[in-house]
Amino acid sequence: MRKFLLPLFAFLSLAGAAFASDLTPEEAKDHVGDTVTVRGTVSQVIVARTGNVFVNFGGAYPNQTFSAVLLAKRTPALAEGGKTWLTDLKDKNVSVKGKIEMNEGKAQIVLTAREDVHAN
Repeated sequence: MRKFLLPLFAFLSLAGAAFASDLTPEEAKDHVGDTVTVRGTVSQVIVARTGNVFVNFGGAYPNQTFSAVLLAKRTPALAEGGKTWLTDLKDKNVSVKGKIEMNEGKAQIVLTAREDVHAN
C-alpha cells in the first residue's frame, strides 16, 4: 500500500505546485476563464479620458501581451483618491490576480480590488 501512496502523494504535490505558480503575461492567453496571478514588468500605463486605466505588460499598446484594466464606471472605488497607485507601477515588477478575459485578441484581467495588485 505504501508503494502506491508515496508516488501518488509526490504526483499530487507536484501538480498542486504547478497550478499555484504565477503566470507570465505571455502565458495568460492560454488561461482564459481561469482565476490566476500574472506576474511581469509593467511596460506602460494609460489613463484614458473615460477614466479607465490600462496597465500594459509585454509592450506598449497595441503590442502589449497582457493588460490589467481598471474600468472607472464599473469599479469607481478603485479610482478614489486618484490613479497614481496604478501610474506608479510603470517599469516595476507587478503581480495581478483575477479572472483572465480576452479583449480585442489580448488577455486581460479587469481589476476589482486594490488587494489584487502588488508591486514586487
